[in-house]
Amino acid sequence: MAALNFDSWALKRFGSDRQSTIQHYWPEIENAAQSIGASINGVSFIFDADFHKLIGTDNKRGKHSYTATIRQDGFPTITFQKIGCTSSRISCRDLAYQEWKRLKDQGLLDSKSISEAEAAAWRRDTETITAENKASAEQQAKAREQEKRDKQTAAAKAAAREYSNARFLSLFGNEHPYLERKGITGTEAEAAGVKVSADGERLIIPIFDALTGEIITIQRIDRNGNKALLSGGRKQGGLLRIGGKGTAWVCEGVA
Repeated sequence: MAALNFDSWALKRFGSDRQSTIQHYWPEIENAAQSIGASINGVSFIFDADFHKLIGTDNKRGKHSYTATIRQDGFPTITFQKIGCTSSRISCRDLAYQEWKRLKDQGLLDSKSISEAEAAAWRRDTETITAENKASAEQQAKAREQEKRDKQTAAAKAAAREYSNARFLSLFGNEHPYLERKGITGTEAEAAGVKVSADGERLIIPIFDALTGEIITIQRIDRNGNKALLSGGRKQGGLLRIGGKGTAWVCEGVA
């Protein structure tokens, strides 16, 4: 009797919920993550095709991320990425196919076929589970987006308060070590909208929405040049417009 084909074997091996392959092939997935220096210890994958941060094997966060999707046939696909490096993609379907082929070549496959009714029922279940997973991922994505917007709104209010309470550089003799090292006078910085904290230690740089002109966040720069953006503040679509005539230049920072 002929050995089971791949689709029949996969249905018998994993059932309708193909996400179970995540646990089955966890060592291979973990190796793929580690190949770019990422750790997935304790990670529960979110299948929404969005970028999600990962901690590096050096316990540092910020350089590594993953995206995960569910194929039409229910199998998960995960891509690990590191900034400035190549990505590492792993497909649970490919891993399952390799396992099926190995068993087939060794003559170890169960030769008992499944009925067409069983196969049809399993396919319907797979489609249902895949649709439910997609709906769940979309709901989670919407919730995260709303949480992000709420944080941005709160940060914009905090930024407006801090900028309003900041002092003009002229009150501190138009001097600040960071500006001096960059060859910028306090008068020039103040004209651009840069202020300074009440103790004169940190420059307070406003970032405005390019369309509405409203302040959306701030950047702080201390005397040693250490920079920090307001937590939760929106950066996309933000700018600090410095007045003048002639050619307009787009720059990464104030200096």
